[in-house]
Amino acid sequence: MTIGVSVVVLMASKIYDDFDVTRCIWEGWIPIKLNCFVWKLLLNRIPVAVNLLAMSLVSISRTCTFFSLSDEFPDHVFLNCVRAKEVWRVVSLWCGWDLTALGSMEQLLEVASHLSSHSRKRILKAIIYSYIWSIWKQRNAKRSTKEFSP
Repeated sequence: MTIGVSVVVLMASKIYDDFDVTRCIWEGWIPIKLNCFVWKLLLNRIPVAVNLLAMSLVSISRTCTFFSLSDEFPDHVFLNCVRAKEVWRVVSLWCGWDLTALGSMEQLLEVASHLSSHSRKRILKAIIYSYIWSIWKQRNAKRSTKEFSP
């Protein structure tokens, strides 16, 4: 861990009573933007509809941005939404690891830790982080066109 990341982890442990440093999955070779996003995701601090409504910041629909079939919780956006399931199905076929039957973000991010090869762990983590970011970007693009279309 770099000094900057160590300071962030230390600050987080003082701010959040329930913060577990072992859940913080910092990787020096993954862009800091992705590391921070995954960290916030694990802390349930990303601005999905349910979290925004809980803070009374905006008046928006609490349902899924893509299909409106379920409330928009982080696990739904990244694992349970029809769009996310399709992404993980394709990634699973491509990389040879089954990422479709996982029930939580913690489980998804722990998959790589069970691999024996260090290089395979790094590759799988990079794939997972990249697709998490990709799903988030797609969700935001869809939400912005949905909210601002006449």
